[in-house]
Amino acid sequence: MRLTDVRAFLPARSIEIAPSTPDDGPDQITVSGLAARKQSLSIEALAHAGVYVFADAARLPTGLRAAR
Repeated sequence: MRLTDVRAFLPARSIEIAPSTPDDGPDQITVSGLAARKQSLSIEALAHAGVYVFADAARLPTGLRAAR
């Protein structure tokens, strides 16, 4: 998904960068490299800040489990 996001974002803003390979790391300025960097930053942010779960959203899976 991240790769698709980066591929859509760059041309929409008329940004061209080097072609990429799936093995490009997050330190490389390529489409795959930027996608890897975005993934890395997302994981880091989630690990640091966590995810806020709305109470009403948590009730649905709890209710569905209880209904089984």
